[in-house]
Amino acid sequence: MSYYSLDDEKQAVEKVMKRLGLEPNENYFRTDRYVHPFFFYWPFSSWIIFNFAREWCYLIFTDDELIVLPLESGSDTIGDEVIRIVHSDVQDFKVTRALMSVHIRFSYAGESYYLYLDGYGVFDRRSDSYSPDHYQVIKSRDFYGLGKGDMS
Repeated sequence: MSYYSLDDEKQAVEKVMKRLGLEPNENYFRTDRYVHPFFFYWPFSSWIIFNFAREWCYLIFTDDELIVLPLESGSDTIGDEVIRIVHSDVQDFKVTRALMSVHIRFSYAGESYYLYLDGYGVFDRRSDSYSPDHYQVIKSRDFYGLGKGDMS
């Protein structure tokens, strides 16, 4: 298992972005990918189950694409998988604010994505995380055209 410092992590993701021909410009953040939010309220749910279902990934926004860059399972290492989604193929993009997090939901190619970002930096293991700041920049840019109407 590899543990990056915050600077190492930023350098690693920006290096991958440049390799993909993308310009890092506060247009990405690290997020959790979990199960459907319904299960948070299900009486038989367990945080143990959620932790096994949890995946870390980066969301990268461009003018034309939404890119999901998963981390390798059980580590902080950026994997080889890259999911590039043309904006017109993103369905039902929604952003909502919960008590202490931001929930991002969308569908692509029959698969639903449920992503969670700690908007306050409370749960991030590194309190100086750049993700909440980058989220605010991306939100101010209307999620690069994916935002429709009132987004949290």
